[in-house]
Order: sequence, then structure tokens, then C-alpha cells
Amino acid sequence: MYAGVAAFNIGFGARTASSAFQVCPYAIWRNELEGPALRKLEDTWEDVVLLIIDEISFIGRAMFARMHFRIQQRKRAYFSQNGLDPNSFTFGDISVILVGDFGQLEPIDDWSMCDTEATYLTCPKKMRQLWRHAGHGKLLVKDCKEAFMLKQIHRSKEDLWWTESCLRLRDFTCSKEGDYDYWRQQDLDRGHFNEEQRAYFENEALWLCTRCEDVGQRNGRKLAHMAEDKKELIHQIQAQHSNKSAKRLTSSAFNGLRAVVNLVQGCKIVLARNVAYKFGLANGTRGKLIRVVYGPGGVGTFPEALLDQRSTKMSRSGYPSCR
Repeated sequence: MYAGVAAFNIGFGARTASSAFQVCPYAIWRNELEGPALRKLEDTWEDVVLLIIDEISFIGRAMFARMHFRIQQRKRAYFSQNGLDPNSFTFGDISVILVGDFGQLEPIDDWSMCDTEATYLTCPKKMRQLWRHAGHGKLLVKDCKEAFMLKQIHRSKEDLWWTESCLRLRDFTCSKEGDYDYWRQQDLDRGHFNEEQRAYFENEALWLCTRCEDVGQRNGRKLAHMAEDKKELIHQIQAQHSNKSAKRLTSSAFNGLRAVVNLVQGCKIVLARNVAYKFGLANGTRGKLIRVVYGPGGVGTFPEALLDQRSTKMSRSGYPSCR
């Protein structure tokens, strides 16, 4: 699967596509893995006979092709020992099951497997280096010969209407009276929430904002109130830069992460990328800061660890402000 949260929820050794295939979407593509990376690839796929790819709508054609190339490299010895032509097989001759709904979110900076209109001329410049792999991925998709449509929904039983309404939206069959008017009831400005619901939305719910400045203003206000009301120390964590060039880059180069992160004991924390998804530290993981642990230098130095209420475990703090 593409998301770390999904890999953690499934368990049983499930891994993200980037981790399992050693394909980072924003890194320079390496045709051949060598050294430790190659040994890791060999260990990962040594005994695999069935690959199940969940959330397939997130996987673009270029990513799909690169996943295929990685397994093909791993299976070269298998092809050689059995006198087989590698070009006659896909994904190292292992079985592949694609699971998901193509009506959900599309790939980021890639082409959906259902895309039949994209051309090189309309391809954004930043994606042109992916076009060759995207073309190969398009051919790989054609090897999928069978499809099974699941008709029974096993989750969201307590709010099945909402799931069915989203499916109607996906299929362009939603109605104003049956769907849209109900969705509008979730608008805070229309007065449909009671005080308890408003308090939850204000203090507990995760807010999604379209602008970084809106996020900064809201978080800044909430953090200042917490520090003032509870007389708590504001921990200012300065970024550690890997090199001088990184220090000169703006926060946009780091997905909006600024050079200084301010934290207060009891504040809520959301991870913006996969850190260690096997332990639940994935993009979207939420928790509450319990304590900041400093080394011999004390407060003001880069902390050694953060204690999070979600896991009640100490986890290294390289993720909140390390570049």
C-alpha cells in the first residue's frame, strides 16, 4: 500500500510501496540497486509468492512500472536458473492482486492507471522524467485480465449512509435533496452543531487548512493560550541542517516544515511523513506531547526524545524539526 497508516493497520508484515520496493517518489531513480540496498531487496522478496497492493488508486503508472523493475532485478537468478526469458514475465513471475477503488484519490505527480488521455506534450515538465516508466506501466496494467467487484460494505456499519453517499458522489449519482442538503448540515456556520460538538471540533478535531499561514496562526494561538493558562514552558526546537545548502532553502522545500518548531507539554502533534510506520509512526499519526527529554546541554539544545501519549514509548525526535 502507499500509506504508512494502512500498512500499520493491516499488520502481518505489511509495508509501504516505497519501503518494500525501495522507490522514493521524489528521489533520483536508480536502475540498479547495489550493496546494502540490493541485499535488502533480496531479503525482502526472497520467499514472496503473492503480492497484494492495497489502495491501488494511489499507485501511478510510473510507480507501478518501477515496482515491477525492482522485483525483476531481484528475480534474475530465478530466471537464469530456470532458463526463462525475463521479458516474458511481470513482477518476477509472482502473483499480483490489486485492491482498491479507482474512484478514490489519484496518484500525486504521476498518472492514474485509468488515465487514457495523458500525452507527453501535455506532461508537466517536472514529470517528464517519469514518462518512459509511465508508458511501461500502462502496458503492465493491460496484463491484468480479471476483475472482481465487491458489493457488500463491511466497514462503516454505524454510518453506512455516509459511505453510500460518498459512493454516489464518486459515481455522479448524488442528489441535492438526498446528499448535498445533508452535507451542508455539517457546516459550522449553519448552526446545526450543538455546543458539545462545537467544543470537540475546536479542541479535539484535526483541522485541515488550505493555506500554511492559516495553520500557523491557529497553532500559534492555541499554543500561546496553553503556555499562558497552564504556565508551561514553550520548547523551541531548532532544525539541524544536513548541509549549508539546506539551511538556505525555504520551508516549502521541506513540505512546509519551518526551521523552528514550538511545542508545549500537552499540545497535540501530527506527523507529516512516515517515520517508523511499523510502530504506528506514520503520516497522519496523532498524539499528545507528554515530555521533552534533553541531553546534558539541557533546555535549549536539540532534544534526545519526545514522549508521546499515543504510544507511551520514547521515540527519537529527529522527525519534528530535523532537516
